[in-house]
Amino acid sequence: MPHGYRLLLGLTACQLLARPATAQQLVRRFAGSTVLLTSGDTVRGPLTLYSQPELLVVRTAGGVRTLAPPAVRAFAVKGELTNHGAGGARLPAPLGAVPQPASLIERTLTALVDTTQVRLFLSYRVPPRPGADPDCAPGFYEVLCEGAISLLRRESAGTKHVPRPTPPDRADSTRRAFRHEGLSSTYFIFTPWGQLRRLRYPRQELAQLLAARHGQLSQYIAAHRLDYRRPQDLTAIVGYANSLLTAE
Repeated sequence: MPHGYRLLLGLTACQLLARPATAQQLVRRFAGSTVLLTSGDTVRGPLTLYSQPELLVVRTAGGVRTLAPPAVRAFAVKGELTNHGAGGARLPAPLGAVPQPASLIERTLTALVDTTQVRLFLSYRVPPRPGADPDCAPGFYEVLCEGAISLLRRESAGTKHVPRPTPPDRADSTRRAFRHEGLSSTYFIFTPWGQLRRLRYPRQELAQLLAARHGQLSQYIAAHRLDYRRPQDLTAIVGYANSLLTAE
């Protein structure tokens, strides 16, 4: 390979590596929703949640409403129609396209999904302040647990490299990885003093918040074999921590 061509390839690779990573758009659809606006009005209907930028698109009986976080206090959704498994997510029309009436496929999906589980989101509208956690940006946060300590979550589209299992009859131990498209979760807490911050080290941070009751919390976690890394377990741990704080 000519020296000049190798140099060009090297410069091109450096330029590509120097490019900043861009956030991946995450689009989620729900069969039903109730949205409480900052004006006091309520909007209901099938909802699409966009992540870049953060917007709600609600198809109501009277038309389509597009809502940004400053216009929303909170919203509840049920019956998610998107699938974020290994096959990726089924995305609706691009943002800006005119939403069409519900298709036969969408009506069929709505009849099949679980509409009993209701998920609550709040709109965090506080602008960044000096000394505040830089990860706590204004936007939509899912509420997993409410109390003296409230556990919140933000999800984003992500790609994981998962190792393939090696068949037992293979002599070599080579394990090739494959890409898995799914959701990545980031957790936050509202402290008893009303401060929102990212929950980076759940075990240590919750121990600090419950210094006087940490022994009881540890016993509860051990007795129920809970793991801070599992979302359901983390929610249960924060719920029990709230019960300890209430008892004080």
